[in-house]
Amino acid sequence: MRLLIDSHVYLWLLFTPESVGRSSLRVLNDADQVLLSTVSLWELTLKSAKGKLPHDASELTAGVAALGVTELPIKHRHLRALPEVLLPHRDPFDAMLVAQATADELCLLTADGYLLGSRYTTFDART
Repeated sequence: MRLLIDSHVYLWLLFTPESVGRSSLRVLNDADQVLLSTVSLWELTLKSAKGKLPHDASELTAGVAALGVTELPIKHRHLRALPEVLLPHRDPFDAMLVAQATADELCLLTADGYLLGSRYTTFDART
């Protein structure tokens, strides 16, 4: 299985790993590939710049190597998938994560109720 981790799950893995459920830790350990979208780094850096997050951009980007995840840039195939994403809210970061997961056949590891309740392939990071 190939996983795309949501922004908040990335933060949990870096700073509060006890927030990630045991089943999710097993899924992460057994995954063929664990990816983090550049979109997540962008979202978290914006939150940091607004003072909504106690971690700066250098900490956030250093976490990619520290966790051994692969950064997933936005590709043309993701942009082509974006108009087909149907979510009950208008969060552009979530929409792009779903577009990337859909286009690349990834499972999105998240605790976001909107995403977990959607028609897309997800795994609850709290379990």
